[in-house]
Amino acid sequence: MSDNKYPFFKAASKPITDIFDHFKFFISATVTTALFLLVLSFLFSQTFLCMLPQYTQQQMCSQSIVSYLFYIVLKFFFLSVFLKVWYDHIYSQKAVNTAYFKNNFLSFLKFMCFFVLYLLINCLPALSLYLLIARVPNPSFVVELCYFTFVSLGFIVPFVLIRFYTDLACLIEGQPLVSFKELFLKTSYKTSKIILSFLMTLVFCFVLFLTLNGALRSNIFEPIFLYNVFAEFLFEFSLLFVSCAILNFIRVQKEIFQ
Repeated sequence: MSDNKYPFFKAASKPITDIFDHFKFFISATVTTALFLLVLSFLFSQTFLCMLPQYTQQQMCSQSIVSYLFYIVLKFFFLSVFLKVWYDHIYSQKAVNTAYFKNNFLSFLKFMCFFVLYLLINCLPALSLYLLIARVPNPSFVVELCYFTFVSLGFIVPFVLIRFYTDLACLIEGQPLVSFKELFLKTSYKTSKIILSFLMTLVFCFVLFLTLNGALRSNIFEPIFLYNVFAEFLFEFSLLFVSCAILNFIRVQKEIFQ
């Protein structure tokens, strides 16, 4: 790639087209994982209905914080296994068989750590917004300025790190990292295009996700158990689609800048 060009269309579209180019494998992996997550949600009483206000307090929904924490940890693990399997099979051309799962348990845990850290970093803008809204103003201008400056960093950090997604892909693949200086130079004057291409991918995914979510919430049918199974499965399926597209975007940045 030329140093002064960024393939915007490729960056925005390839995360989605990669899914459809490997649609058979995506469907088999996603349906399998969605069924695991479906069973998990029923075991811990954290199904789709529990996200609806009118059903939250019913017996079918657990109110235990400990139970919820176990559920979240296991859900992150299954999501991580799905994403690692997808990445290894599609981008690293690894065979997915019994031996693969036996030999990659630690790599699944490692990927889960990357996954959780990535989510936490990208939640910083929301946390910063909350801290700015919920704060009690300090009469000292210096204190207010320092507080505002420090908290506002949460808005900036995710957009700065997006320039270095190539190294995140290298970490996932267990490859040597590209030097900070090299990536900094390659991504210079391209940050706005990288961010915009990422936002376009997110917009496409979340429009589908929110549309499906809204349709499920507004079309509850009887018997309620059957609806709960149907809604939970579609919710998990759409969540896997969004997660997969974001992971694909990270890989595409590696293809562009390495």
